[in-house]
Amino acid sequence: MDIDYVEILQEYPNSNIDVDLLNSFNFHYTIHSPIIDLNIASLNKSIQMASINEVGKSIDLANSLDSNIVVVHPGSVPFFSTWLY
Repeated sequence: MDIDYVEILQEYPNSNIDVDLLNSFNFHYTIHSPIIDLNIASLNKSIQMASINEVGKSIDLANSLDSNIVVVHPGSVPFFSTWLY
């Protein structure tokens, strides 16, 4: 059995990825953007923008590894936020 694809979770402790090392292997990569402490759906704009920035780093990593797949989870909006509207 050959392994062709590897998913990299760009999350602690793998937040600093050695791109040159990964490119030295003959794999296709998918990048899983961080999931801890991120929420791109946050109603708090500071949290939302910080989360989007972290997802952007995953997209940059994917580009440097010639990957065209980045897994992103949208986060959540608490149920009580519907009371605000």
